[in-house]
Amino acid sequence: MKRITRDRHLTPEEAAKYNKIRKQVEKEFPPAKKPIGLIPKTYNILTRAIEEGMNSGFRRAYKHTDAPNEEQIKENIMREIMNNICEVFSFDDEE
Repeated sequence: MKRITRDRHLTPEEAAKYNKIRKQVEKEFPPAKKPIGLIPKTYNILTRAIEEGMNSGFRRAYKHTDAPNEEQIKENIMREIMNNICEVFSFDDEE
């Protein structure tokens, strides 16, 4: 919002009018509450979900076969990474 500048001082009537509007705005739109102070470290959370997903996906690829092909390994790793990410994050398109 652009600040209005003037080349003169406000008259007492104008000042009273603007003060009344300011008070009305403050009453209708109270300031936002301060956050509690807990801010998640999303990079660390995401990194952990990916690392755990890679490990569990790799183990799962070998669960039912001793020699999975490359595609099976990739699919299992990707599925487990996405499962872990979906456990700690929600996406807007789910609403």
